[in-house]
Amino acid sequence: MQVEGTATIAGGTLHVVVPKSWNGDGQTVTVLRAKNLQGQFTAVQVDGFTATPIYATGELRLQLSH
Repeated sequence: MQVEGTATIAGGTLHVVVPKSWNGDGQTVTVLRAKNLQGQFTAVQVDGFTATPIYATGELRLQLSH
């Protein structure tokens, strides 16, 4: 997702569904880019993976592992 201005995350759960055939083990995927990113999700779920959120200036990436 691309946001031109500020993206504000006020908790909640981000649930990402990926195809069962996709092998994203060990990959880092950018799911949100914004000029400014504020806040964090309470939980992040990716079907079939353990997801570690990485909040950086202007983006949210997910590190995926099995």
